[in-house]
Amino acid sequence: MPFPPYAGIITPADARRDGIPVAEATSILHRFAYIKGRLAIAAAAFLPSTPEWEVKGALALHGSIDADHAEAIAARIAEMRQPAPSVTEIPDEALRAALDEVLAATTTAERITALYGVVRPHLRRAMEDYVRRTNPLCDAPSVRVLKAVL
Repeated sequence: MPFPPYAGIITPADARRDGIPVAEATSILHRFAYIKGRLAIAAAAFLPSTPEWEVKGALALHGSIDADHAEAIAARIAEMRQPAPSVTEIPDEALRAALDEVLAATTTAERITALYGVVRPHLRRAMEDYVRRTNPLCDAPSVRVLKAVL
């Protein structure tokens, strides 16, 4: 008779597969938290100069949600490793420069393209990849947080 899934989420064979090492996992999660924090900042920065009421509403809502997501991911990092990096700590200069380009967008179309056509789809794919690669039993708290974010 085969064993039932461990914790109701993973087969015994999958529980034995390698996941993402803790140091790499915290580094990846730090990048996710940083991006979510920067998305929240971009949304707030764009509000005063965005004339379209519906876009303002979406930016405000998504900025608030992004800030909550950044906080949740940062809390997970703190559980994994001490000392946890600050969400405002820049994980790498290339990422900072890329996100600075988002803030350079001046029209609503450029802003929507940067936020929803470039950054968010790349972030979604990276988070889905993390969930796929990590061990869902050993790293269940990270998977839970990222699934909620996704």
